[in-house]
Amino acid sequence: MSLQARGIYQPLRKMLGMVWLINGKPQPVEKARPLAEIKAHIVKSRPLETLIIGVGGFALILWLMIFKPF
Repeated sequence: MSLQARGIYQPLRKMLGMVWLINGKPQPVEKARPLAEIKAHIVKSRPLETLIIGVGGFALILWLMIFKPF
């Protein structure tokens, strides 16, 4: 889930002029980009996929804990 979300939110942080990380190291803050470019990036993101991956992983762990198939 975090790998999929990182591809969306790391560039967004950079576009907003916030601190962003590469391998845990802070990168230089850049000037914030125009609002139209930020909105276009947000529109092409897929938050439902991230939600499904996260909830699905949690459901799998819960199922394994309850039914103990192994």
